[in-house]
Amino acid sequence: MRVSVRMSYDGTGYSGWQVQPNSKTIQGDIQDCLATLYQSEIPIIGCGRTDAGVHADDYYFHCDLLNDEYNLDELKYKLNKMLSSQIAIRAIDQVHDDFHARFHALKRSYRYCLHFKKDPFVDRFSYQYSLGTNLDVDLLNHISYIISSYSDFTTFCKTNSDSSTMLCEIYKSHWHFTDASQSTLVFEITANRFLRGMIRLLVGAHININRGKITIQELKNALDTQSQLKLSWSVPAKGLSLSSIEY
Repeated sequence: MRVSVRMSYDGTGYSGWQVQPNSKTIQGDIQDCLATLYQSEIPIIGCGRTDAGVHADDYYFHCDLLNDEYNLDELKYKLNKMLSSQIAIRAIDQVHDDFHARFHALKRSYRYCLHFKKDPFVDRFSYQYSLGTNLDVDLLNHISYIISSYSDFTTFCKTNSDSSTMLCEIYKSHWHFTDASQSTLVFEITANRFLRGMIRLLVGAHININRGKITIQELKNALDTQSQLKLSWSVPAKGLSLSSIEY
């Protein structure tokens, strides 16, 4: 029986989603729990890979259960009891045998949060990167508009990527403050797919242009020629969350 599992996780202290040798990963922890419950290895396929330290509000994976020893409510309960407090199973549903959590996803949305005012509680207990200096939101959204007009994002892909194509279609790219004091700024982006490290590099480019470290023309030249920026910055993972998946 194939099931789709909806979940969320805090990626702090994890080496990302995907299983890696001698590293603590989200996928690895879940597979270990399933192996304990079913006394057999059960591979799980996620809707995508998140880097070390990146979080997910809304994440899906699928797997094929070997037997019906547990009903789906029991399985959800047992997994939540076994997994760390950083991983929460929200729903488990039976799906068609050909359902694929990664290949059937139509849109993926991410959110990056920046905080500008010194606050020990925000720094310690939230998933916002404290930047320290404010930014020009109108300029940020102008940059986002330019970037969204492109489809080849070689410029914003980390080296050693195994992607077969660098083409992505961006449906939404927008910056906005979440409060009247303008202490928290959020970047939201939706696309059909993302490249390795793409969003953190995009956020870094927006900030570098705001700070005058690179120009909009240099950004356009890099995107036109599918080349790297003269100054690239992958912002810290702690501010990034996968916010939703659409099927």
